[in-house]
Amino acid sequence: MTESEAFEQFHEELKLDPDELAFARGFPDEIQAALAIEGVVVAYSFLQGSLARGTMVSPLKDVDMVVSLDREAYRHLLDDPLGSDKAMDLFQDALERQLRGKYPNLVFGERKAHALSIELGDGDPSFDLVPAFETTSDDDDVLIADRNDRRWERSNTRELTRVVATANQKVGGKLIHVVRMVKHAVRTKLHEGFPGLAVESLAIPAIDTQMGYAEACLRVFEEGASRLGRTIIDPTGRDDLAPKIDAIEPGFTHNAKQWFESEAADARRAHERAVDGDHDEAVVWWFRVFGSPFSSPADSVSEKAAASALSFGVSAPRPTRSWQNSS
Repeated sequence: MTESEAFEQFHEELKLDPDELAFARGFPDEIQAALAIEGVVVAYSFLQGSLARGTMVSPLKDVDMVVSLDREAYRHLLDDPLGSDKAMDLFQDALERQLRGKYPNLVFGERKAHALSIELGDGDPSFDLVPAFETTSDDDDVLIADRNDRRWERSNTRELTRVVATANQKVGGKLIHVVRMVKHAVRTKLHEGFPGLAVESLAIPAIDTQMGYAEACLRVFEEGASRLGRTIIDPTGRDDLAPKIDAIEPGFTHNAKQWFESEAADARRAHERAVDGDHDEAVVWWFRVFGSPFSSPADSVSEKAAASALSFGVSAPRPTRSWQNSS
């Protein structure tokens, strides 16, 4: 198996389940219908977040849906310090009445700063319902609920989706695939709470032209090694994501930088082996970088070579550190 073949297979393995994806994209229609039946007047609704941008990794959860309320009907909520919670009350009451019969395991989870959490059970994806209002300025920003600061916060979520889509198109559609690959490594080997948007923010400047998956992944790991500890501006240029990374736990940014440096070093070794024509050895090193479901050494090399690879710790867990997530 060549390096390129191994990455194509990895890409296929990381694809979302088609049925799960279809449900996640269709359930918002049920939410809209339920709200309409209950008389909740909605101006617009749309998906946002990693699912909308095509960068979500399995399992599907916390699918973001923005629901912009009609400004005239609910103007009073804009000036109410408790308006965010009251908007979520409005949604919860309506959905409880309309969806409970079809989804008996429906649970409204602990409310987040910006969203009402909806869990359906039975293996279905969970949803985050974000109350919002359209702005009156010459843009398509929205004002989203902010329970923590008791206000409505401006968000350029539509612009973010467009920027990522444009960057992805520029490099032949591979950007979002590479983001999913790096997200997989970050969440299974570094920390589940590492912001997915930070990975996208590292990937866009790193992948500035069309290239293969291997080189692209190497560049993203190198970008992370370089940028962590400094500002990491989101793809629209508006927000610095570094404080969110710092807040994960004390000392996390320093340790995350070391992890990206280590991944970059292993990725560089892997790609150099492939450039030299030793694809079996390249796959061994790439497996060290990503772990399962990247092709394991045993899938691509002889039994003897695979045993040799395992002996220096390729498939065995690396020495654990307090900041790593081994899940």
